[in-house]
Amino acid sequence: MAMFEIDESEDVRMLRCKTDSETLVKGKRLHGLEAEDCEVKHNPNPPATRKVFIVAAWVMGIVGAVIAAFFTKLFGLV
Repeated sequence: MAMFEIDESEDVRMLRCKTDSETLVKGKRLHGLEAEDCEVKHNPNPPATRKVFIVAAWVMGIVGAVIAAFFTKLFGLV
């Protein structure tokens, strides 16, 4: 998401803007856009994976192993 979303502006002047999003300005038909001393800082660390998904993956792995063991025992493959 952009820090500024501007549409149809003649003269826009931005001074000392700082953002941590990916883009500073998103817009259409900007004829006089001027940006001075602006910084766009990228977050070097990607967002952490949610713990819910990690726990769900572990649970599904355990359930899959139990089902595989059950069918292996049922059909006498061991």
